[in-house]
Amino acid sequence: MKLLKKQFLSLKKEIGILIEKDKANYGYLQNYLYFFYAPLFTYTESIILLCENKNYISASVIMRSLVEAHIKIIYHQTDSKHRLASLVKLDFEERIKEINKIRELIKKHPNLESVDAKSLFSFKRLKELESINKTNLEAVLKGNQFADKYHKKLFDKATECDKEFVKNAKSGHFEEMYITMYGYLSLPTHLNFAGLEMFKEKQNKKDSKILITEAIGICVAYVKDLYENNVISGKIPKLITEIENLLKSQESF
Repeated sequence: MKLLKKQFLSLKKEIGILIEKDKANYGYLQNYLYFFYAPLFTYTESIILLCENKNYISASVIMRSLVEAHIKIIYHQTDSKHRLASLVKLDFEERIKEINKIRELIKKHPNLESVDAKSLFSFKRLKELESINKTNLEAVLKGNQFADKYHKKLFDKATECDKEFVKNAKSGHFEEMYITMYGYLSLPTHLNFAGLEMFKEKQNKKDSKILITEAIGICVAYVKDLYENNVISGKIPKLITEIENLLKSQESF
């Protein structure tokens, strides 16, 4: 396991350098994938550190975000133009909703209003932000045609991944990942009764091993996607093969 962690950190450093080289020439999909580098590798490193300190449940909460990111990354590589445009559209719509919620909150509780024109709790600033987001939303709508089929929940994205992107993955892999990992890890994330019970259960090295290998495996899959989608040019580094072999050697749980 020590060698696996060492190789992962070497990969993080190497990819961090390579991913910056062709940034100016990135398209929509390349930019989307590029922005996942920092969170994926940082979250994975955090999982390793937490597991080393026996904080397995905290590591599990972060792992849930990694699983979600992994499914989204795979999903948006197929029919990327429409799916990414739909994602951006939804993002701007959500921002406008949040702005309106804050505006209504201030109307309900006037004491929250700020006299600072740059504050989020200033009506002037809220109007500016709303205008910016509406302009961006209109630009996205103008250049793209949308249908409800592009607005999918994470589970539906997982099933789509199994239908469209089965390369190097067994049938049902992403749906299984959603149910057995994302769903299960929702318990400690939301701290419902079952999640609270998990804090009483004994955690062990097996939990640590699973979390670390799964997290590193997601990063490895991501790096392959970077090369496949020309975010990074050249051949996939030998380090990837070395890490994959180390991951296989850890599979006897």
